[in-house]
Amino acid sequence: MVGDFLASVYPWTKALHLISVIAWMAGIFYLPRLFVYHVESVEKGSATDLLFQTMERKLLRLIMNPAMTATWIFGLALVFTPGIVSWAEVWPWTKAVAVIAMTWFHHWLGYRRKEFVAGTNVRSGRTYRLMNEVPTVLLSMIGVAIVVSLRAQHRVQRQIGLQRRLIQIMLGLAALFGVIAPIPGLQWPLHTILVHHRFQHRRIRARHPLGRLPDPH
Repeated sequence: MVGDFLASVYPWTKALHLISVIAWMAGIFYLPRLFVYHVESVEKGSATDLLFQTMERKLLRLIMNPAMTATWIFGLALVFTPGIVSWAEVWPWTKAVAVIAMTWFHHWLGYRRKEFVAGTNVRSGRTYRLMNEVPTVLLSMIGVAIVVSLRAQHRVQRQIGLQRRLIQIMLGLAALFGVIAPIPGLQWPLHTILVHHRFQHRRIRARHPLGRLPDPH
């Protein structure tokens, strides 16, 4: 029952997951840059220091935390949707490791923000610049994993589609030559498939040129 429900709302789940990821990544790329400017250009205890602390707190709590939570919720919903993820492949595991690492980086940024509030930050702007490249690497891993896994899924779907069409053609020809009794609906898909390929995937209304086939029996 749960699987059927997740399958029925799959397009919505995928869209909300994508929106959540975009919002999360926007914050996770921006916060380390704020830390760089905070370290290099702001004097501790000044009004600008308090302004940066406010910006960093609101970015983390109002955007990044909700976006990360939503990303996990909708991502797990996609994982449990039947037929979406094949754990027999290496790429879903690659994506999972990268997402977990991204979550760790999110919390690392949260701890660094608390150090700025307490005035105990000892890391330089160079450190934050280098750490700002971590989400780039992780996001690249996730992107490659998604593209490769989707390509594999499409390849499997094409193979299944070809097998179904071949079965339809074989059964349709068998019924046409009287090898088997006509099966309702098979003459029409056979003709539709042949015309579909002949006219390069244009939408048509297929009608058999000879009309209704006579019953061979």
